[in-house]
Amino acid sequence: MRFIPKPDETVISTIDLMGPIDYLKLKERIEARGPLCVTYTEYSVSVMINITPCQVEHCECGEDVIAVVLTSGFTSLSTIVSRSSLEEYSSINDFAHHYLHHPHLIFRPSGECQYIEGQIREHLGMEPMEIYKNGTPEGGVRESLSEECQSDFWKANNLSAIFQSLVIHQQMRDGVDQINPDQTIRDAFPKPSDLTALMDEHYSLGFLTARLISEHFVRYEIEPLAAKGLAQVEAQQRRNKASGQKSAQKRHQRIEATLAAMERLCDENPAIGRIGIKALADLAMQDAAKLDRNLWKQGSGQRDEYLEEMRADLRYQKRFRRLSQKTA
Repeated sequence: MRFIPKPDETVISTIDLMGPIDYLKLKERIEARGPLCVTYTEYSVSVMINITPCQVEHCECGEDVIAVVLTSGFTSLSTIVSRSSLEEYSSINDFAHHYLHHPHLIFRPSGECQYIEGQIREHLGMEPMEIYKNGTPEGGVRESLSEECQSDFWKANNLSAIFQSLVIHQQMRDGVDQINPDQTIRDAFPKPSDLTALMDEHYSLGFLTARLISEHFVRYEIEPLAAKGLAQVEAQQRRNKASGQKSAQKRHQRIEATLAAMERLCDENPAIGRIGIKALADLAMQDAAKLDRNLWKQGSGQRDEYLEEMRADLRYQKRFRRLSQKTA
């Protein structure tokens, strides 16, 4: 999962972000306080740097893994850099600035490849490293799908397509060893279009692989969050609609009660109409409120709106006209 720091999880850094990079001090600070985040509020993005021991099983290299994540909301770009690459920059801020504005200078796909190879291993039941090393077995690769993939065609198909791209990439790399060192580029590619086609093929393969991996992240990390958000929005809309319907019903009840009380007052004392329609409505609303105090907990200050609705709404129009004829 992506590491997305919350505002209350951030503190002012004790590291000089503008000065020369002191790797050991940076590592000590991260070990004590967690990943270092450089935030650009004007862009609403953060660059997170984390240093951990190598996590590769059975690996005894003793090297640090320096992970860098560019984050904006729920989107991110992750990579792993070497200590020497990090120390090439004049400062941490310079490094973060370059990763933000010129990611192609820093980004390497090894971290995401390791993640997706782990997904392939877990859900397709294949060992990518063995196939890279020994090639595709005769008869093709046999998949042993996890329960998740058995019930989710998209996940199985997406991971399979990613793995095919990774295998093709490895075959391209292996093909370098077969190049005749005495052969010139002109010999290998008699027509310039041949070299252009190869470059386009390599780029398209990398672009496709990145898109497939991105879709995997979106489907299984971001989409569940989006679905929860939509469910909450829909639930709130249903509550608002129900609340609106209930409110409209109570409004109708108050108008009906006011109109009925106005009619009753005029029947009991025909001369009362001389006080005018608005004063009559005030008296009627007072009488109606005494009969049902719960109904009149709100809406008592909307006399003019109620009269206008009586005048316009077909449900009240005829009765209101008769009352209007009895008032001054």
